[in-house]
Amino acid sequence: MVSTTRTGAPARLTLGGLHRSLLGNAGGRAQATIAVHFEQRSSLSSPSAESEDPALFVMRRFEAKFNSHGPDIRDAEMVSSGMSRRPHTRVLLTKREGVYLYSTDGVHFGALTGRPDLFDLERFERRLDEVAVRDVTIEEVAGDQSSVVILDADLDVESFRSLLDVFAGETAPGEEDLDLRAYSVAITADDDVTLDYWWSLVGTEHDDGLAEPYRRTVACHVQINVGPLELVGVNVLGAREPSLPKLRHVDDVWALARAGRPEE
Repeated sequence: MVSTTRTGAPARLTLGGLHRSLLGNAGGRAQATIAVHFEQRSSLSSPSAESEDPALFVMRRFEAKFNSHGPDIRDAEMVSSGMSRRPHTRVLLTKREGVYLYSTDGVHFGALTGRPDLFDLERFERRLDEVAVRDVTIEEVAGDQSSVVILDADLDVESFRSLLDVFAGETAPGEEDLDLRAYSVAITADDDVTLDYWWSLVGTEHDDGLAEPYRRTVACHVQINVGPLELVGVNVLGAREPSLPKLRHVDDVWALARAGRPEE
């Protein structure tokens, strides 16, 4: 059975308030596994031949899972990839006896001397409090043992752009010159809560060597899932490797992982 209700939004309804309410109904998450998915597809094509395959197609993905105990992240697994889902780069972090350890192969571990700033659920929801919602469509889908609540949030363009600011670095250089063509925002709640949003951008690229400009299209998809605590990344702690350098920032770990990646 599916029931759908459309409700006019109160003046101060925000995405943060919706997320916080649904998470509270799911029992809250003082301890949770938070999964983040980001995917971007970019293409260039000739405006005069839009039905043809794009001349250039690029995909990039980022996947992360964090074991959160309040604001404290105990374990993390982060993977970046491209056209293939085969990981290009993988970084593991784990906290043992108050010290963070990192690994780029899941076997050898080095010391991370700084406290990594990875994901803070309360801070994330405070940022979502800045995203105003005009209207909400509520859909409840009956399952075998429980019901799934789906909120379709109606945001104006300015509010949606403020949502894109929640995660720094999602927009690649040059994308600010593209027009926002379409977007969608939804929150799904069962025993976990998932914020799901996507958007597409379109514009033109000019090349002095070409007779006509190319159409550039960028489509992005983001999911943030907050669910029950599960095993993430490091199930069995490997050996401390004396040859691995002590690093301070997570960015340094990513740089080390990319430096050790074999050329494809």
